[in-house]
Amino acid sequence: MKRNLPSLLALAAGLACAPLALAHGGHGPGPAGAAAATPAATVPASAVNIDISRTCRGGGTRALTGSYDPATGALAASVVLTACVEGGATHDGSVVTSGTLTQSGTDVYALDLTSTYATTVTNGTDSVTRNCTWTKTGSYDLAAQTFTGSVTKTNCSLDLTETQRGDIVLHLLRDATQLDH
Repeated sequence: MKRNLPSLLALAAGLACAPLALAHGGHGPGPAGAAAATPAATVPASAVNIDISRTCRGGGTRALTGSYDPATGALAASVVLTACVEGGATHDGSVVTSGTLTQSGTDVYALDLTSTYATTVTNGTDSVTRNCTWTKTGSYDLAAQTFTGSVTKTNCSLDLTETQRGDIVLHLLRDATQLDH
């Protein structure tokens, strides 16, 4: 069974920090969710250290560090965002992920990952600070880009500074009617 290290790292980073995945040459999926091809590299039989740093499209950096053991699927990784500008917004903070990620088919991966978010996104005078722990258990089909499983959120908080425009009641209810991924 062929395993691709960039695909595994992209998967882990994408599941941990979907908007700012280190996948696809350092840039996450585009606005429509389209993904570019990832170059293939054979995963070694023993544990590997992860140390990837990229410049964000609008400046700043994102770095992925940690380790992955393909024999057991053990993954321990940290994504650090430092003044990372994407889509006009500046991202700072970290996402720390641990758990298992194993290939269970040609493009299918079984996962049991826990990610702790401590991030701030600033856009002009608006900002959102998120602190949360997500546990994702299930499978991911890399070719179809489909996750099937469960996501549990615990100890979550959002601190907002947001410019209010238009009808305040409709604006406040907007979040209650949107599906949170």
